[in-house]
Amino acid sequence: MFGQNRLVVRKKQCIQETISDVSLDWITGDIHILQSENDEIEIIQTADPRFPESKLFRYQVNNGVLSIADGRKQKVNIGFNFKQTALEIYIPNKRFNSLTIVSVGSHLFTNNLDVTKCRYNTTSGKANLSGKMIELDIHAIASHIVGDHLEIEKLDLHATSSKINLSGKFAVLDAHSIGRSLFVRSSTMLQQMKSISTAANVTISIPDNEGFTFKCKKVSGSFKSDFSLNSDGDRSTYKNGINQFSAEVRGGYFTLCKDSSGKV
Repeated sequence: MFGQNRLVVRKKQCIQETISDVSLDWITGDIHILQSENDEIEIIQTADPRFPESKLFRYQVNNGVLSIADGRKQKVNIGFNFKQTALEIYIPNKRFNSLTIVSVGSHLFTNNLDVTKCRYNTTSGKANLSGKMIELDIHAIASHIVGDHLEIEKLDLHATSSKINLSGKFAVLDAHSIGRSLFVRSSTMLQQMKSISTAANVTISIPDNEGFTFKCKKVSGSFKSDFSLNSDGDRSTYKNGINQFSAEVRGGYFTLCKDSSGKV
């Protein structure tokens, strides 16, 4: 168990059906998504012994889709529920079609996910992410998200008053950020990048490469690049200019860094 010592196992469920898609709707507490040692999915909820049984997780399986819901969603008392429970989901070591997580005030931990499309929607939460995904769609409000050893083909990010720090291998990045900070470090060259930021500090780190075209629209704030750009108005090129980058800066900072570490 990953939990506080005062928590005990209150509910456990093994899912033997073939599952291709998983969705989770949760409020407060830690969420761990880990690899199982077999082909079954196991859901374990730990909680304070006084935690009402009626508020333990609910689930259903429909046409290969496993839906897990927080039993507290029906009647929420945040003062009582806060940090009173934790959830562990053990999934087989295979590629899932989709994983959707909606959480409020939770701390999400993922370990080597393998999923075609992952959608993560969090408010006032934290997350530590790792894994391979064709698409990762993050919507974060007042949250702190860290990702390491990620392999993402397309990252779509919408962050408000959040601190985001992601590193790994990325191909396409589409980021919208308002307030706080965004740091994305890719050990492989981005094929396409688009950033729209308002009063945010955005840093994109990529290795040296064959070239890109960069279009920057700066309403206010500042832009800095470690790459030697040939500028023509709001459009700049680096080497052959083959990849397409764009940034719109509405206050704050946008920095394009050259990463020479060669590490993920």
